Amino acid sequence: MIALMLAVPLMASAPISVVPFRWTPGQIEVQVSVNGDAPAWFILDSGAEFSILDEELVRRLGLSAYPSLGRRFARGVSLRLGDIEMEDQEVMIFSLETFRRQRRPIVGVLGYDLFQRYVVTIDYAARTLALHEPRTYHPDSSATWIPIAFADRLVTVPVTITLADSATLKATVILDTGASQALILRHPFARAHGLLELAAKYPPTRAGSLETNTVTFARLPVRQLKMGAFSFREPVLRLYTSASGAGGYTGTDGALGNEVLRRFTATFDYSRGRLYLEPNASIHEPLE
Repeated sequence: MIALMLAVPLMASAPISVVPFRWTPGQIEVQVSVNGDAPAWFILDSGAEFSILDEELVRRLGLSAYPSLGRRFARGVSLRLGDIEMEDQEVMIFSLETFRRQRRPIVGVLGYDLFQRYVVTIDYAARTLALHEPRTYHPDSSATWIPIAFADRLVTVPVTITLADSATLKATVILDTGASQALILRHPFARAHGLLELAAKYPPTRAGSLETNTVTFARLPVRQLKMGAFSFREPVLRLYTSASGAGGYTGTDGALGNEVLRRFTATFDYSRGRLYLEPNASIHEPLE
């Protein structure tokens, strides 16, 4: 007798932890316990190369610092988020004065280390963060996926921008859950493609930055932004007006932020090199 084997589709796997998050329009805030201390608010930032602790928290917890890569780090740090605990972490020490100026009680940032260790699903509509073990994760069959790549510890996707005159530009941008904007292009890319001159007739905007108190962006309305199978009409691009700091980085062309990502349930799967996207009720809202 011949045994017939039927192909059974894999069901989406259950997460090992589901954590509610607070949406401070444009950014995701989650509660994290550091070395068993009381939970405190952290930003979830896929655009951060390292997880970060504020200098004041480092002093209060008595953590020792060491220099590396021109920065300061602390070893042996435990970060607990929901039901998972990341032990023996190396985290960057940085002053989060920007948040204090905004009167926001943010004492840390969860960055690359979390996304590299787990498959991370952000349900923007439900305001939940789900963490999965990579080896047992199976995406929902309804999700559309886009390939991701890496520039060192920065996760990137390709996008296509259609300008007002129908000319198209291709760019490689980081996926940045720490950014509230739709798309920010770095100064070298914007200058090389004449975008700063096109934006000169539109009023600039300013936004907070971890590196400085504020950053000035030129604004440029365009016809379309395309990421994988998804197209967005008439977004407003932000362009760094200065080549200082993140604005002058040439390893990627820009950053795609939460103004786009919030229209989906977005799953970051570094182990398979994929971003899975499931549109939510916000998918057709105009981009700001």
